[in-house]
Amino acid sequence: MLVLVLLLRKAFPAVKEWRFDVRVAAIGLMSVGVFLLATKWARRGTGEPSVVTSVAMGLAQCVAAIVTGCSRSGSTIGTGLFLGLDAAAAARFSFFMSVPAVVGGSLYEMLR
Repeated sequence: MLVLVLLLRKAFPAVKEWRFDVRVAAIGLMSVGVFLLATKWARRGTGEPSVVTSVAMGLAQCVAAIVTGCSRSGSTIGTGLFLGLDAAAAARFSFFMSVPAVVGGSLYEMLR
């Protein structure tokens, strides 16, 4: 997923400018807020994430990495809730998904 984000940033240089735009941050914050509010009406299931759920949550994490103000944990947990996970399973999987992103980001910053 990190490779996808880096390729998008390379293909579309204007994406780098989004980080400094207050309007993009405001839209990102409001979008995640509405998205999380909408999860109140999502169907809840039980169990562990499937492959489809894992990929969808990974794509949500990619979007959060690109758009300023978009919460990574909010977007991944919300996606898990919409795809039928219960709140505990969605939060647990979102946390485990953050480990490679945090380690990869740290290594990238150290080597830069």
